[in-house]
Amino acid sequence: MALETGKYISTDLSEYIKLWVSNPELKEIAKQNDLSYELARLISSSDRKLTEENMPLMKDILQRAIDNRNGKEAILKKTHNKAVKLLSKSA
Repeated sequence: MALETGKYISTDLSEYIKLWVSNPELKEIAKQNDLSYELARLISSSDRKLTEENMPLMKDILQRAIDNRNGKEAILKKTHNKAVKLLSKSA
């Protein structure tokens, strides 16, 4: 699955972005790319095709989703390990 101009992003990728990128973050990323929030919302929800002009925006949105997921994963792993230790000490 590649990002291709003239095509929509996949439903799976759209769901991934919705899960890991907030609307305020979409607005921020759109502003950084000098494009509208509405365009960011449309391409990330698979309602508008990718173009040469909006491809950098899509890549930045996808990078934010990856970064957010990785950050949350690290927190969850650390918390999980603490919970396991707490249970093993109370046994």
